[in-house]
Amino acid sequence: MNNLGWISLHRKILDNPILTRSRTYSRFEAFVYMLLRANHKDNKVVIGNQLIKVKKGSFITSQKQLMIEFNWGTSRLRSFLELLREDKMIEVKSNAISTHITINNYSELQGLQTDTKPIPKRKQTATKSEAKTNNNVNKDNNVNKEQEFINQVLAEGIKITPMVAPDIIDDFCNYWTERNVGGTKMKYEMEKTFDIKRRLTRWLKNQKDWNVNVKKPVVGFKTTTSGHYIGYCATCNESSFYKEFNLRGDSVCCSAEIKPERKEDDNK
Repeated sequence: MNNLGWISLHRKILDNPILTRSRTYSRFEAFVYMLLRANHKDNKVVIGNQLIKVKKGSFITSQKQLMIEFNWGTSRLRSFLELLREDKMIEVKSNAISTHITINNYSELQGLQTDTKPIPKRKQTATKSEAKTNNNVNKDNNVNKEQEFINQVLAEGIKITPMVAPDIIDDFCNYWTERNVGGTKMKYEMEKTFDIKRRLTRWLKNQKDWNVNVKKPVVGFKTTTSGHYIGYCATCNESSFYKEFNLRGDSVCCSAEIKPERKEDDNK
């Protein structure tokens, strides 16, 4: 899976009863929870008769509260916090009343720029400045479009099946957000039409049929000497070459199901 880049995740997700139903958290879910709880800017909270300053990337909780959220025991929680602390991922300060947790490298994990920006040289030409501005705008637009696509996929995935595996959604998004050589368009943007619900439904069906968690050979599809599979469009009957991963998607011509054999002409 591609581990580059980042996505934005709204704190409202903590209020979603479908996604936050009572269960035992994994380590990954526990750390994501802490990221969502961390303050996105400096803040102040009142605990008892004390006014406490809470820096960006920090939050105040209690071990009891975390055990309830994660459905963990005391020893498991303390071991997890100590593991994160030893890896310099967090800092923890505890007392009899509360636990103060700081996420190290919070700004980096959130894709935030530092407050200090380099001062441009006075001798830079207007053309270079404008070009840099345009590039930044295009880059931001691309990131926003990709995130919007991912959010729509997540929303449709929950509607189709609340128990959909995250890695399946990741595979779908990584496949369809792959950019062209120039980096100007994503794969889904180059399609004539793109119905996320229909595409995702077929993707999930193929995943279920193939049981991708178990390595099974592709049955029925003929292969070329180069290792590509020969697939036929269920709509126009045209053949194309596909990699094994691509067989889970749609045909390149009509965005239809990919068949291992050409369908017979009903007029014959």
